[in-house]
Amino acid sequence: MKVPAQLTGASFSKDGGMRITFRTNELTPEQEKEVREAFQDFGDLTFDVTAENIN
Repeated sequence: MKVPAQLTGASFSKDGGMRITFRTNELTPEQEKEVREAFQDFGDLTFDVTAENIN
């Protein structure tokens, strides 16, 4: 899935893990459905900051 997002937070746990939070603008119904279906799943995350993505 690919949605526009802003990285809004990161916290670190003692075991070396991290909690990373993002904020999105309003998603399309299809994007929202995809996010809801993936909730609590495990996968890979890529965050790409490019000039075309910055408003």
